[in-house]
Amino acid sequence: MASSRSSSTQLPPLNPGSVVSAALRLYRDRFKDYLKLSAIAHLWILAGIAVLSLLAGIFMLAFIFLGNDILVPLGAFLGICLGLFPLFYGVARYLLLSAVISRLAYKDVISQPETTAHGQQATSSQLWSFFVLNLLLVLIYIAAYIAAIIVALLIVLPVGVVSGIISGLTTPEVGTMIGFLLGALVGFLAVIAVLLWVIARVFISETIMAVESNINSPEAISRSFQLTQSIVLRVIVVILAAFLISLPIIIATNYAFQVPILLLPEDSNTRMTLIVLSYVLSFIGNIFLLPFWQVLKGVLYYDLRSRREGLDLQLRDLKLKADDLPN
Repeated sequence: MASSRSSSTQLPPLNPGSVVSAALRLYRDRFKDYLKLSAIAHLWILAGIAVLSLLAGIFMLAFIFLGNDILVPLGAFLGICLGLFPLFYGVARYLLLSAVISRLAYKDVISQPETTAHGQQATSSQLWSFFVLNLLLVLIYIAAYIAAIIVALLIVLPVGVVSGIISGLTTPEVGTMIGFLLGALVGFLAVIAVLLWVIARVFISETIMAVESNINSPEAISRSFQLTQSIVLRVIVVILAAFLISLPIIIATNYAFQVPILLLPEDSNTRMTLIVLSYVLSFIGNIFLLPFWQVLKGVLYYDLRSRREGLDLQLRDLKLKADDLPN
């Protein structure tokens, strides 16, 4: 049955604050749907890890029962290798369901709301495409990090000259300290700037693949570059604003127990309990945060398309909707 909820009007192009506000509103309106998809996605990851651990344990026990303790590490290795397949499948399901959330958000924005069942059906054939897409994104992020370090080093080198000038005006110790602090700050900002630029350019890649028909992983990344061209700063502002909104939840769920854990003795039962609680709380926090970021991608994708494609947007969406229908 089609969803009865629909936006009263299609949104105009948005400013960065409106993108985040619209994402929060959509998240609130379909909270149960998004949270359910997020919980199932995280459970797929958990299931993959569990199966990998189980297979590693079984193979280790098998070699122990055979009385060959020397080959126990080999058994663990074999179990892990076999366990990678269910783990990768769990990761692929996680990525697929995450993309479905973005698709549902986008469909709501353009007044073509979908049920979660239809969203999953429309993207089910792309299971491994999302896995490949995210592998490519990881490689891009690694390359970006290496490039950022190189850029930072090139920027930091002139700081040595500044340090020498300061040393001549004051003392070598003061010049060295100021040069070190200035170099560290400039290098850090350079790395952050490069990484943010790259993240902004590929941020909506999975949403593109979830919405647009007959598009592969490299094409989705290329289209993300196309849609973000010349407006990267807007995308960065949206990402930073969303991060600031998410920050209290991140701190509360990922770092709430860190201080008492560090203060307690390593062999303390309380410390072990807090570590377990920390993992559980972090897991729950991620379940709540994932939909917000995926909805944000859906809204941002609409905003970028409306700016780039204008009046052609609705016609293209009608074609995409027709492509989703069974022959």
